[in-house]
Amino acid sequence: MVSNGEKKAWRTLPRERYPKDLIFHDGRLAFRPEPLSMMVMFMWFPFAILLSILRTIIALTMPYGALIPILAFTGMQLKLTNNNSNLDVTSHDHKQHKGRLYVCNHRTLLDPLYLSFGLKTPLTAVTYSLSRMSEILAPIKTVKLTRDWDQDAKTIDKMLKLGDVVVCPEGTTCREPYLLRFSPLFAELSDHIVMRAQVWRSGLFCIWRPKIV
Repeated sequence: MVSNGEKKAWRTLPRERYPKDLIFHDGRLAFRPEPLSMMVMFMWFPFAILLSILRTIIALTMPYGALIPILAFTGMQLKLTNNNSNLDVTSHDHKQHKGRLYVCNHRTLLDPLYLSFGLKTPLTAVTYSLSRMSEILAPIKTVKLTRDWDQDAKTIDKMLKLGDVVVCPEGTTCREPYLLRFSPLFAELSDHIVMRAQVWRSGLFCIWRPKIV
């Protein structure tokens, strides 16, 4: 908490004393709005729309084996390390006919999608908030959570009985170099939890380089 007396002592920090350059939080608009840069951005914009439509069609219609190299050709890159996705499920989960529960940090809206691409297996993504348009365009199944503990537990458990599920227990995206607080709900739902860490590097011109560990 900051007192009113402390606020009165605040002064605007001179530009030369900034510890580092200020950028937009999103990270993809990390250039100064100079005339040449803005002209390049607006020239790129029509092509970016066509490219995004092309990528969406590829992701919705192609099998995993074909879409990954095609998306890589359009500028999207994916690196998967320490792939232990083929571990046998525990006997407890096997008896209950449950799928694997993948738990990952939440850098962008595309995290579950790239995890599915990297593992080359269909996943169900459970999320706290997702627009209707995102649900329609998603190449994988999406299920909304309600933030009601009991209801969400039943929903995730039901999805696990139908197949593999991915959840981002931070509850919202965070592009900073740290994690937000994890909701512990996922730890109560399965004995076979696979942790995945995702590192993203993205540029304004639609070049995506996620790394999944």
